[in-house]
Amino acid sequence: MSEQLLALLDMIGVDRFDMIDHDRGSVIFDYLGGNHPDRVLRYIRGEQHLWHFNPVLAPQDPIFTDPDRNRLMREPARFIRFAHAALTTRPIPREGVVRTLREWTCEGIGVAVPRYFLSSSFRKEWIDRRTRLIPAWNFPILLL
Repeated sequence: MSEQLLALLDMIGVDRFDMIDHDRGSVIFDYLGGNHPDRVLRYIRGEQHLWHFNPVLAPQDPIFTDPDRNRLMREPARFIRFAHAALTTRPIPREGVVRTLREWTCEGIGVAVPRYFLSSSFRKEWIDRRTRLIPAWNFPILLL
């Protein structure tokens, strides 16, 4: 995906750029910066494991990989009630629940999200980051 993003930047004539990411976007930009550090001016990296992978900070893993919970994602109202009860300690404002329900009722989401998660290799990304990508970064980085 990072190479596709670079191809888009090339197509629209962007030679050097800043990167600002959040969550899984970090992976795309980690690879983009590691494979093409000469193109990156600065990098603001947010909310994704950098050096140590702590499974406690990734509670979605058992939800997305367990077949019973995975099937639950195809029932948006039940899944959202389950997820909010399992992953939060404070009440979610009604508008947040309504928005989440609206997003999860889009056709195919309940199948696509776990498929995306299972197709990712968090361990491989972590190894690549530590052994190859970070050492190639030669631009200023702000970690959030």
